[in-house]
Amino acid sequence: MLSQLTGGGGLAPHGLTGVLAAGVTAFFSLTGAEVATVAAAEAIDPTRVLQRTTKLLVLRTVVFYLVSIALILCILPWTAVQAGISPFTLALAAMGFPQSRSLMSAVILIAVLSTLNAAFYVCSRTLFLLARNGDAPGWLIQLDSRRVPTRSLLISAFGGLVGVGAAAYFPRGTYGFLVNASGSLMVFLYAMIATAQIKLRRRRTCSDFPAPGVRPGWFPWSSCLALGVMVTLLVAMAVTPSLRPDLYFSGLAILAATGVAHVVHSEPRRAR
Repeated sequence: MLSQLTGGGGLAPHGLTGVLAAGVTAFFSLTGAEVATVAAAEAIDPTRVLQRTTKLLVLRTVVFYLVSIALILCILPWTAVQAGISPFTLALAAMGFPQSRSLMSAVILIAVLSTLNAAFYVCSRTLFLLARNGDAPGWLIQLDSRRVPTRSLLISAFGGLVGVGAAAYFPRGTYGFLVNASGSLMVFLYAMIATAQIKLRRRRTCSDFPAPGVRPGWFPWSSCLALGVMVTLLVAMAVTPSLRPDLYFSGLAILAATGVAHVVHSEPRRAR
């Protein structure tokens, strides 16, 4: 069983660059972790909720992602994994479960519906906060009787429908493009979050503001380490031909968002 880990060229048969490039795709699986902070902002005790959900998030990532991948590699050689087929389905079939494809289809459907619900929640709340802070059209602030930002929610749903339509017309390239593009965007965003955390916390320490309620362990070294990992992943994308277009697209998206933010904030306050 453990021989599968050393067969097929052993660990990292295509070198460290291949591992780093695959890490970008793995970041797609972490997309949505920001749900913890968005939900904590609406809680009665945000600090307690954030600390608890962050610990659970790290634990579940290790158990359900790293451990599951390790078990799959113990059952199947990495060369047996096929694009477009779930490795869990292949592993269950190799273990003698004839209904593995139907079982995984049901699991994936439930997971997708759960992810879709969380995505609508985060996107609608993010658009609402952007509008409230003057970074998005003001008509997105409107709430219904249940205090739900329905207009922001409808725009999020429209974005989802665009993705479904793209997948219907371009079934082969859409999923892979979205996985790699969103993963690279998250690398950019996490790098900016780590940079902002280092800068803002140091500025807060030098001022008279009270200490933040949540302080990451081993700060600032943990944030510097995270920033270094993100930069390394971006370099790996730059030297990997198959991921280079996704890096360029993500960079253009970041530049476009930065340009729009600059235009919005450069307008006179009375014009908003």
